[in-house]
Amino acid sequence: MHSSQCKSGVDTLYPSLSSNEREALLAFVLTPGLSSKKARELIAHYPSIRAALEACTRGELLPIALPAASHAFFQSGQVSEYCARELKLADRLHTDLIPYYAPQFPEKLKTLADCPLILYCKGTLPAKEQPCAAIIGTRNATEWGKECAYLFAKTLAGLGASIVSGLARGIDTAAHRGALLTGSTLAIIGSGIADIYPRENSALAEEIAAKGAVISELPMQTPPTRFSFPKRNRLICAFADALLVAEAPLKSGSMLTMSMGYEQKKRLFALPGRALQEVYEGNHHLIQSGKAELAHHPDQIAHALHLRQTPRATEKGVLPPLLPDEQKILDFLSRSELSLDQLSYATALPVSHLQSTLMQLMLKALIKELPGKRYIKK
Repeated sequence: MHSSQCKSGVDTLYPSLSSNEREALLAFVLTPGLSSKKARELIAHYPSIRAALEACTRGELLPIALPAASHAFFQSGQVSEYCARELKLADRLHTDLIPYYAPQFPEKLKTLADCPLILYCKGTLPAKEQPCAAIIGTRNATEWGKECAYLFAKTLAGLGASIVSGLARGIDTAAHRGALLTGSTLAIIGSGIADIYPRENSALAEEIAAKGAVISELPMQTPPTRFSFPKRNRLICAFADALLVAEAPLKSGSMLTMSMGYEQKKRLFALPGRALQEVYEGNHHLIQSGKAELAHHPDQIAHALHLRQTPRATEKGVLPPLLPDEQKILDFLSRSELSLDQLSYATALPVSHLQSTLMQLMLKALIKELPGKRYIKK
């Protein structure tokens, strides 16, 4: 179709397979109540995908029990019509369909027991050798959390990583926007590509598709549900070589994703936060339990992913360019070590702006954060 890496259609990938085979595979994706795992089990009993579909539509006794909703779909007489409509919509929205057996299908997803039958892809997938870093967190994020996600994503994308996230409000949005400034990002969504959620991120999804990819395993017009997001999260985890949680309550989708990462022996990182804040309880639990490393700088994740790293400007004896507020903070820290509250009083800067400026100075390796939210000039 439209990208060099994502070529849609079984007949395009494998000329020996007809468009009938392509539509047969798509029919199983569109079948209500039928999981990808169950569909592959069913297909394995027949000489071709088309033969499996014909057995279903003829109402034959199948080797695997299927839900009533699946049988009703096969007997509706509209399977071909549904497939044609899906392909037409995908083509109109420049979305490629990648079968699970195609060379372009991501190897990382093939390890999943419920690997998608078809991956819907708008844009260009990361190269097989490109490291991927997932940056995840709560939708109800603090300004500090969003700033950190933005800066970590911006730095890691600039070093060559593809930043993976879920296009949700809060941390996800900040991570995608940071990555777009310097490199590529991958948005894995819990709805169909024709039904972007949340709506306000539709323009962001277009930006991501231009410099990376928006992908889904769900048919084009599938609306988001509370069940689709946990499924989406397993794809985020599978793509990621390392995962960073910016902010997460103890009971949250982000924590479930980190648990998946731990089981899969991925490198896990968590940003430290303030005590007594629910939004950081998950982070602190991961750090305290030893499941995740405390993330204090993007260099840690860059090292874990074996990314190319350039020497920091200060290490070469050249002071990075400073904004007026950054210089003001450095002037106060030249005299003594100060807490966040002391700096806020001394500089008269709003706390949210002060926190983001402190993060910029830490990324420039000009200051160091000490326990208890205290800062010192390096």
